[in-house]
Amino acid sequence: MTKTIFPTLIYFTVGIPLWVLNSQTPATATVFFQGLGDLPGSIFSSDSSAVSADGSVVVGASFSGNGLEGEAFRWTKETGIVGLGDLPGGPFVSAAFDVSGDGSIVVGASFSAASSSSTVIPPTEAFRWTAETGIVGLGDLPGGGFSSFASGISSDGSVIVGNSNGPSGTEAFRWTAETGLVGLGDLPEGGFSSQAVRASADGSVIVGGGISDSGIEGFRWTAETGVVGLGDLPGGAFFSRAADVSADGSVIVGRSASANSRGSGQIGNFSGTEAFVWTEETGIVGLSDLPGGAFFSRAFGVSGDGSIVVGQSEGFRGQEPFIWDRVNGMRPLLDLLTNDLGLDLTGWTNLVAQDISDDNSTVIGFGINPDGNTEGWIARLTPASVTVPERSSVFSQLAVIGVISVASALKRKLKR
Repeated sequence: MTKTIFPTLIYFTVGIPLWVLNSQTPATATVFFQGLGDLPGSIFSSDSSAVSADGSVVVGASFSGNGLEGEAFRWTKETGIVGLGDLPGGPFVSAAFDVSGDGSIVVGASFSAASSSSTVIPPTEAFRWTAETGIVGLGDLPGGGFSSFASGISSDGSVIVGNSNGPSGTEAFRWTAETGLVGLGDLPEGGFSSQAVRASADGSVIVGGGISDSGIEGFRWTAETGVVGLGDLPGGAFFSRAADVSADGSVIVGRSASANSRGSGQIGNFSGTEAFVWTEETGIVGLSDLPGGAFFSRAFGVSGDGSIVVGQSEGFRGQEPFIWDRVNGMRPLLDLLTNDLGLDLTGWTNLVAQDISDDNSTVIGFGINPDGNTEGWIARLTPASVTVPERSSVFSQLAVIGVISVASALKRKLKR
């Protein structure tokens, strides 16, 4: 039986064609797909959450002999999967949710002595890990019950983002070594609630979700603008949520309710959403979904230049990972891996793509391995020495996609 890793914390986690891959990927990179293994001493189960800029470091959580609810890990091809321990004083639980660009800094959440003295559920404390310091707790925002959760880090490692309990409720935070945790506020007019999930390369742009007067809404934060809502796709119940942001902060991906999707798209109802890409020029643009199943898509990760998106959709195989680019639109990741790249995924099922490296070279996620266990995986894609088109073409083609997405969805429905 498959058991979800770290059930208390996981609630908050919120073919690439060869000619669109980043020309800066090393030509010596080897194409491969492999499971990451798991930590020893317990039930076999691991779940990868994020990957470093060049695809060499993966982080996540795994069951281990140290605790029944999971332990944060860091994986490289040289070391394999290595447990990171947890914060002292509480029950042994930790999970990693993001990693710096060079792979040297890992962030996540853990039980701790401070969090375990609180009645807040889940009573977690955000952490920062390096090889030199080990896991170090970041504390929380003052004025509320003790709780904090780190979900993202800037590529340069200087800024950590997440959410904590403040005096008004759950609030997104931005952490630096100089300032500690600083609350970001929330969207206006709605009930007070905000959660930050990812940051741009230098930490100047932060994305997440909150509650506005319209409903649950994704946001973009900068020091100049504060928290600004992204809106949502037209035609459905109001809902949007940001999941990731490009290196320069100009491209945001996530999910939204839309005219195409069914349901409300609320937390837990992943079937009622459509993946989107947002830019300042285009606003939110839906990416449609894979053909063959009920309408559903959700974006989880975007490459550093904003040109490639990975996530989950429902196609002929049921729910499966997708990869999107501006040339080919959305396609099944499995088709790229098996048909285009010739990789052997025999026995793997229920794959979920969680992230893509900034250099476009590597996708990571989790699935059911040939032995029937949940296992994190990494897929290294083919490098190419072809120039990626200018960003302006991304924007113009996104606008076209927005116009045709509803029509294409209706066409598929009529053929069923």
